[in-house]
Amino acid sequence: MYLDFFGLRAEPFHITPDPDFLYLSPSHKEALAAIVYGVEQRKGFITITGEVGLGKTTIVRTYLERYDPEKIKTVLVFNANVSFDGLLKTIYRELGMEPPDGDTHELVHHLHLELIRQYQEGWNVVLIIDEAQNMPVETLENLRMLSNLESTKDKLIQIILIGQPELERTLNLHQLRQLKQRIVIRTKLKPLTRQESLDYIRHRLSLVQVHKKTIFTDSALKRIVKEAAGIPRRINIICDNALITGFGYGRKTITPGIIREVVDDLEGRVHKRRSWKWVTAVLACALVAGAAYLWYTGGQERILGWARDRLPALFSGMEAQDPAQARPAPSKPPSAAEAPPPPAPSKRTDPSTRQRILKPLPIPESLVPLEEPAWTEGPAAKDVPAPPPREEKPFRSPALLERNAQTRVVSTPSVLPPPPPSVEIIRLEGTRSASPQGPRLKTR
Repeated sequence: MYLDFFGLRAEPFHITPDPDFLYLSPSHKEALAAIVYGVEQRKGFITITGEVGLGKTTIVRTYLERYDPEKIKTVLVFNANVSFDGLLKTIYRELGMEPPDGDTHELVHHLHLELIRQYQEGWNVVLIIDEAQNMPVETLENLRMLSNLESTKDKLIQIILIGQPELERTLNLHQLRQLKQRIVIRTKLKPLTRQESLDYIRHRLSLVQVHKKTIFTDSALKRIVKEAAGIPRRINIICDNALITGFGYGRKTITPGIIREVVDDLEGRVHKRRSWKWVTAVLACALVAGAAYLWYTGGQERILGWARDRLPALFSGMEAQDPAQARPAPSKPPSAAEAPPPPAPSKRTDPSTRQRILKPLPIPESLVPLEEPAWTEGPAAKDVPAPPPREEKPFRSPALLERNAQTRVVSTPSVLPPPPPSVEIIRLEGTRSASPQGPRLKTR
């Protein structure tokens, strides 16, 4: 259907086990070599296991095409779910013989005689059982009877069991321990690696392309390799459906979008396009997160400057509230140390008021601390006790000083002369006055 459209001579990704398209990874080479060696050296039992779709049957087909038909006779069994008697009758028919009447013992005895005759004529009989994990345990247990059919030097029949990993678990059963001991060669197929998967796709395309051109983009190939997980059969299914979809869309280059759509269809998922609403929401969240990061890492001034320059509409028409009017007058002027903290600035301010609040204010001249008054001794103030030392004032911010100025609170000692005290003359009896001016004055 799509061969002429993509310039292909044949379908490169059909799922039938075709030996012409065989790609031999290291584990596939090992499996094929195990079959060839075990058969030629007459080793008896051979097992090959691997997951579904790794190419076990393809290896068997390849061996069947490459073996020497003048020396080897093969008996291929695809339906492994048979009894032992049924298996023996199948071997008879594949060898061109009619099974004799009788029980299992009679069938095995006559088969032994026939295998001896084949061996004397130079033939090597090979029994290949595919999907061996489906074979009943009783049939597997009786297979060891065939391994006893041997000459003094060689096995008369070679038995190859090919199956999924369940076959290994079955062979580990206690009742099959005798059969397990007779297995001489074991090999296991492994999934393709990432590079082997890429080579597998390019290998099959190179066998059928009329002109060497790119059909799958590199990103599409990576997506195929990821979805197939090293299973050759799954690679074939995805690639074949991708070519069909590309032909339907009229695209001669397969992109990752086509691969994603094919995989969704194969797995029964609904292929959805990304909604721009979700994209917008994600971008908005990213912007908010970025602004928060700048704010907490010292970018407050940049953010506020950007807001003043770019967003004047957010602050237009908003009146600032006078802090002096918003705060009630205190009944008692507080001292500088007891003064409450300055009120928080209004949240709704215009740009000019916001700039004035953020800018440090100069200290008013009226708030400059006055010098300490000079205390002089006079006739009336000689014995007046000296004022206590002035307490050191902590540093106050410009905003606090401005508020103190608005409330007219100045914490400085008074320089005005004290009011005249009431004076009375107290006669000092028995004491000489140290002052030449007469009796001492007492204030009250």
